[in-house]
Amino acid sequence: MQITKRLPKAYTYAVRANVSENSFSLGVFSPATKLLGLHLAVSLLGIHPALHFAQDIRPIKYRHLNEGDAATLHFLPKIHPANARLVPQPYAQERLQHVGTSGLITCVGVYFAIDKKTCFITHINADTKRPEGETRLILDEAEGTIVKDMARDLMKKHAEAHGWSPTNPRTRMNILLTLVMSCPEPIDSSLVSADMQPMRQTGYYIAQGVREFLNMPNRALSSTSGFVVEHRGGRPVFLPDKGNDKLPSTLEGHGYEAVPETGVEYWSIWPTFRSLDKDSD
Repeated sequence: MQITKRLPKAYTYAVRANVSENSFSLGVFSPATKLLGLHLAVSLLGIHPALHFAQDIRPIKYRHLNEGDAATLHFLPKIHPANARLVPQPYAQERLQHVGTSGLITCVGVYFAIDKKTCFITHINADTKRPEGETRLILDEAEGTIVKDMARDLMKKHAEAHGWSPTNPRTRMNILLTLVMSCPEPIDSSLVSADMQPMRQTGYYIAQGVREFLNMPNRALSSTSGFVVEHRGGRPVFLPDKGNDKLPSTLEGHGYEAVPETGVEYWSIWPTFRSLDKDSD
């Protein structure tokens, strides 16, 4: 079906929309600007302003943290993309309003707002090799407690260095409203302990350390492999876990473009475990 609406002669052009069951396309035919025509089309044809047109979609740039990164990030008011080149570094980075991370498996991704202009975000990993070189993703309770305490202490040290505290009433309210905590594989459900419980992996204990630092023992852990959040109230966009192949598996597939964050600390939990020879003692 083709819909054509003629505008007043003062505009000297027409807006044409082609509508079918599965698609919608829009054309503006005139010497006037296409942008003005698009806004007029939205008004005349009753198109919802949130509707995206494929030819106009640009990736949303976000501040990306890699595995092992942690940062307290600051934000400046965003500017029109046309003026982005006029903003000197590092201020251009602080104009980006989205933050995120990806590639989580047994690591834990954490985000929360501290205030309107500041957030905390990290992608915490744990390198839990024994002296013999064996990687330990599945931990017993004693080993898990070491990982938990190290994660909690990293959070505490970072917060003190950057001048914020989760016990501050306003900060705590912001954390309660915005906290995102993700880990696809905190447990290995294919293995069970002697009491028939799934075996806990490093991500389980890292998340426990974060909860302990925030004093939020019951906060849920989402089973997603990554996320992007728009600071100051935007809803998180989550990547699916490994079992979901119906959604894009990368943030790029969701329309985002990673801009590596530069102002980060490198965190890695390197616990010292007993050697395998002593396990049998």
